[in-house]
Amino acid sequence: MTNVNVIAVASLADTSCVILAEGVAMPDELIQTAKDKDINILGSSEPIYETAIKLAGLIS
Repeated sequence: MTNVNVIAVASLADTSCVILAEGVAMPDELIQTAKDKDINILGSSEPIYETAIKLAGLIS
């Protein structure tokens, strides 16, 4: 999902980043909105499960 709700919910939840998996790209206007709200956007071409496993390995 790459609509404006992703950034809105991240902002309301006081989230510092959003991770997009499976090569999903975010439109430029949403990238600018994320920048304005100090929300980082991270991306991976890997499937969601593999991305989650790799992230878990990095923080454990």
